[in-house]
Amino acid sequence: MDRGDFVRSVLDYSKELVMDSDRYRNWVLDVVLAPIIADVGGRDVTGHAVLSANKSAKGAIIAQSSFLVAGMAEAVFLYEQFYVTCNIKKQDGERVRAGMVLIEVEGKEQDILKAERGILEVIARMSGIATGTAKIVSSSSLLVACTRKSLFPFIDKKAVSIGGGLTHRLGLFDAVLIKDNHLTQLKSEAEDYVKESLERGWKSKANFVEIEVSTEKEALAAAHAYSSLVGETGRVMMFDNMSVEEISAVLEKVNAVSGADQIVFEASGGITEKNLASYAVSGVDVVSMGSLTRTFPSVDIHLEMIS
Repeated sequence: MDRGDFVRSVLDYSKELVMDSDRYRNWVLDVVLAPIIADVGGRDVTGHAVLSANKSAKGAIIAQSSFLVAGMAEAVFLYEQFYVTCNIKKQDGERVRAGMVLIEVEGKEQDILKAERGILEVIARMSGIATGTAKIVSSSSLLVACTRKSLFPFIDKKAVSIGGGLTHRLGLFDAVLIKDNHLTQLKSEAEDYVKESLERGWKSKANFVEIEVSTEKEALAAAHAYSSLVGETGRVMMFDNMSVEEISAVLEKVNAVSGADQIVFEASGGITEKNLASYAVSGVDVVSMGSLTRTFPSVDIHLEMIS
């Protein structure tokens, strides 16, 4: 396994973000479908007043700009909740341009239109994130991961994955990430707080155990602590808000510690599209960027009724 594949095996869980997964499907129902239903509010007043209750109709969701497609499976699943069937014309990860049809829909005209806005927003949001992520990934020799900085982490992380990025942890439930606030609290309990935190985290049997470090002392303490832990759980060290020069200097010493090759090294904090390239020489394996799920605009799409 090369280094890139090793890092992906620790920090990418996109295989869990599929509609066949109970956790993901239930999350889409609870978090994504709920506001669509709330928007309807019992009934779509306009649709009930203007449209026939039982008339069947067809429509098409059409791109109005060029972008990378994401959210097709989610759109189909959501439309199914309104008894609308879909025919996917473009798959996640495909490039499209204005005028191309993404999905054809068929069902009662009232059902198609009352679900329209919410489902278009899902596709537009996910496609925007996927498109922006793909641009970032193509410009860097480093692997790029997203963070949990989002109100819609599952669909946003899936979109990042479609764009070529890594999901990192999916939530608080699947991985241990020991941050500065955890360490601050632990300092009052243990002199060797870094080692103590990792040993406690290791007992959780999480997908991986990561610690945030901001000094050479913490980084070396973490490397030595990791070397004493037994098991196949992923090990990740995050350099938080440290300069490229600081990371390079610390990593030179950390890499001399036995077992350091089993640690994934991550940089985070203040990393943007403009300064991303500079981190390639720092020696880290991956950078995590909150901007992947917070800054890219939704793409432009619309629903056009055919009959």
